[in-house]
Amino acid sequence: MDLLKSIRIFRAVLEQQSFSAAAASLNLVPSAVSRQVSELERHLGVQLLQRTTRSVRLTDEGQRYLAKMESICKEVDGLYGSTQSGDGLAGTIRMVAPVLFGQSILPTALAEFGREHPGVAIELQLLNRQCDLVDEGYDFAIRTGKQPDSGVVATKLTTMRMLTGASPGYLALNGVPQHPADLTRHNCLINNVHRTPRSWLYQDQGHRIPVKVDGDFESNDSLCIRAQAQADRGVVQLADFQLWRAFDTGALQPILSDYEPAAVPVWLLHPAQRFLPGVQRALMQFLVEYLKRNALKRMPV
Repeated sequence: MDLLKSIRIFRAVLEQQSFSAAAASLNLVPSAVSRQVSELERHLGVQLLQRTTRSVRLTDEGQRYLAKMESICKEVDGLYGSTQSGDGLAGTIRMVAPVLFGQSILPTALAEFGREHPGVAIELQLLNRQCDLVDEGYDFAIRTGKQPDSGVVATKLTTMRMLTGASPGYLALNGVPQHPADLTRHNCLINNVHRTPRSWLYQDQGHRIPVKVDGDFESNDSLCIRAQAQADRGVVQLADFQLWRAFDTGALQPILSDYEPAAVPVWLLHPAQRFLPGVQRALMQFLVEYLKRNALKRMPV
């Protein structure tokens, strides 16, 4: 059987929600469409569709296989696109990134990439959670922290410094922490996006100093946390690009600079696969070079 042809016909049935409509769109007879889908199901050993006289719908197995089929078709389309269009790249890239990173860092970068490659469309989702790239159909994900486990290919884009600060008003009232351990006596504003939000990390001469902190405000939004700190509510630990402007204006004051932890790596992930389409390779190389040229700590937030 022609596996790619069967997959494309299967996708057409889903898009048209009918075998006859799919057949018309492909200039085939309905029996040929039904036969191709049945052969695909036999080849995979699962039932992909529930068929009734009025409609078709995906089974649970069909839903799982659909994302993988979309990935296969996208790779083939990218291969044809790169060979047929010469140096001009074309195609669609789906990517996901943390909310604030996506709001502050990516817009300018992707706009520059788009000007260089007008034939490329990008779908960007901003989510503060880890996604399964294959099951959810993403080409790329941006993540921070330790290098991800196997199953994905990780390219290091840059690093970000984790800084600590508080407002002059808060420090005047509560004192300036001189050592990370002093934070246990302060109101710490918690970013609950992190896996261990109440454990802040510092270091002294290369030795890690984890500190358990607590406070009366937590959020999954860094800008909200920063606003609370600027309103004299407590101490924050955020990435450099989230704090530099507040430090420059004096709205916040850096503290514990002598105990700044090791920089946190920022990764670009893509599913482990033998073939990475040219359009995806171009974006990966562009982001690496872009973040070499543009320091995170001076990007607008």
